Amino acid sequence: MTTPQRNLLGKVGTRVRYGTDDQILHQGARDRHLVVILTGVVKVVTSYSNGLAKVLALRGPGTLLGEIAALTASPRTAAVSAASPVTALLINNVEFAAATRADPALHAQLEQALATRLLVTNQQLVEASIPAVLPRLAGLLASLGDQLDTNVLPISQPDLASLAATSEASVARSLRELRAMGLIRTGRRRIEVIDAPGLRSYADSYDVKP
Repeated sequence: MTTPQRNLLGKVGTRVRYGTDDQILHQGARDRHLVVILTGVVKVVTSYSNGLAKVLALRGPGTLLGEIAALTASPRTAAVSAASPVTALLINNVEFAAATRADPALHAQLEQALATRLLVTNQQLVEASIPAVLPRLAGLLASLGDQLDTNVLPISQPDLASLAATSEASVARSLRELRAMGLIRTGRRRIEVIDAPGLRSYADSYDVKP
């Protein structure tokens, strides 16, 4: 969303701050408010009846969340928690609908956001199809940096393994190799992308082995 659009929503929304790991949206809930991320990064996770959970995405500033439940009155299909300290706007669905009617550009932006999210999801599916874990992670880290507009990704190795559909052991080995190449630095629950073009180049030039 553009700054004017966020300012417009700021007039009808409530600004809320969340600490790392705080829950923002709950899977299965029937509340119908929307959330606009102003600062920080959130994690989108879906849980299954067998107790397993899958990290679906990281989202950053300007992202609109919860619009599907708000528009359809259906239960929320995923949970959202703060991956870093987050400032967000909570907006009642009725007031959001009124705002989109008042500003056609905001409605168009909502449609664009949904289309962009679909494109990002498709890109993640393409990256997940890369059979070799190391280039798959290289491409994923470069993409996350672009999506979040930051070179410091607030993500743990278990969450990265879930997002990349691989094991924690494979992630640990791959991160060691990427560090050795000078492409990334790692810390507790953070990965710093040092050379995004290098990550993309490595992901694009891998050899497919039978």
